[in-house]
Amino acid sequence: MSDIGLHWNAFDLALIALAACSPGLVAGVLLGAVAWRTHRVAGAAFGGAIGALLCALLLLFCFRSRIAQADGFGGAAWLTMKLAWPGFVLGAMLAAWRFGDRWIIAALCGGPVGVVVWLGVWSTFF
Repeated sequence: MSDIGLHWNAFDLALIALAACSPGLVAGVLLGAVAWRTHRVAGAAFGGAIGALLCALLLLFCFRSRIAQADGFGGAAWLTMKLAWPGFVLGAMLAAWRFGDRWIIAALCGGPVGVVVWLGVWSTFF
């Protein structure tokens, strides 16, 4: 048993969440600014919020499932890719079909959304 206490307040937890969700935040800001050319600042803000939310949900689904028990980070990443590739393909295809004039950006945004949805369904039922 450790004698070091972990006493975190709300500010500390918010910083931990920001650090954990920063990859989704950065990717969302970049893709949002590129996808919404007429309103780049609003697109970056909206994309950053959606990216951080998707990253938080992905972490939640991964830690709730057997992915967290995989052999290291590489094993967890490989297991996630093996489980979620259909969601990535379906999300990218549906987004590219829906937004045909900007299908590349739509596929890049729709793929991660499909992964999160696929892993959410998978972790709920399996």
